[in-house]
Amino acid sequence: MNLPSYIRRKPRYWRYLPFLSGRANAIAPHIYLRREAYDDLASENPSPQARATLAHEEVHLRREKELGILRYGARYLFSRIFRFHEELCAIREQMKVLKKEGMEFD
Repeated sequence: MNLPSYIRRKPRYWRYLPFLSGRANAIAPHIYLRREAYDDLASENPSPQARATLAHEEVHLRREKELGILRYGARYLFSRIFRFHEELCAIREQMKVLKKEGMEFD
């Protein structure tokens, strides 16, 4: 799969930052993926899990752009209710990708 330029590998030093240590992060204008997820998506036949992760992060990226980077970032960091709602929206898209592949959401 040819990846768009806004999808990048996470820098190695991010593994030492707890809030950036997950599988993927959307920080406008980019989506950052761990090496294994990036390599999976860049392969000819990416796994449904990798495509679902990308769909999840694309929701965050789109909503971040809609609200503005600073406003979204502050609300995501400091409001549990906002963060919960944002994760539900993103997980919904993630589940749609997995459902199309006949897979279960873990």
